[in-house]
Amino acid sequence: MSQTRLLSSGAEACVLTFENVSWTAPNGRKVLGGVNGVVLGGTVTAIMGASGAGKTTLLQTLGGQVFPPRPCC
Repeated sequence: MSQTRLLSSGAEACVLTFENVSWTAPNGRKVLGGVNGVVLGGTVTAIMGASGAGKTTLLQTLGGQVFPPRPCC
């Protein structure tokens, strides 16, 4: 199924799809595990969760600001 949308201008909206996003902090704590989602262009999307649930880490990971820790030595 296509997830294409047209904006009111007639232009095609962007779609952000992510699958199995995981991230473990350098101290070994798993912050994200198997997160999936679809964000359609032209829509408002909320990421909700408890304090410390990984909302900011998810956004930073999707934006390329957080990377897996490098192996030591």
